[in-house]
Amino acid sequence: MLGTDIVALEQLHSNRWTRRLDKVCSLEEQKWLGQAPQPFLAFAQLWAMKEAAYKLGLRLGAPLGYYPKKISLQARTNGYFYCPLWGVYVSLKQAEGYFWAQAAEQLAHFSQIHYEVYHWPELALSPRLRSAALREELVQHLGPGQLIKDKKGLPFWKEKTGSSLIPLSLSYDGPWASWARVVPAAAYSS
Repeated sequence: MLGTDIVALEQLHSNRWTRRLDKVCSLEEQKWLGQAPQPFLAFAQLWAMKEAAYKLGLRLGAPLGYYPKKISLQARTNGYFYCPLWGVYVSLKQAEGYFWAQAAEQLAHFSQIHYEVYHWPELALSPRLRSAALREELVQHLGPGQLIKDKKGLPFWKEKTGSSLIPLSLSYDGPWASWARVVPAAAYSS
């Protein structure tokens, strides 16, 4: 199981990110951000990691609701972060234009995550078209099937043949979209 989140830097910056501080960050985190060399980038990283942890937390039984202030992260020396609320690990990747965070139950699971990130500026203003484009990519990578969501809104890929459900994590923000899944360790043994 995993959780992911993508944060489009240009979009977040233009949406007056400072208005979100009180909703996303604890007082301690806000003090830390105030001392950071680049508070905006630190906020974007923190928010992406909290969202990824939350999405995995939902798969582990967390209740629905928006409570990012309760999600704390502890830095680890190996470059990962730890979320004690659900006992999960979080990592962060940076590319030009976005941060992409992923959360996993164990550090070893990070090597089993397959993901794709897309930049579709022409679809940024149409979530419906962006979702359709992402479904087309899922068909290309996972084969014929259907994207379904459970009662918590968690996505799965239902294969056309058979009854197999593949847990996915989907993320959208502005022109960026991504999907990810955990590939069984056996797939890497060759």
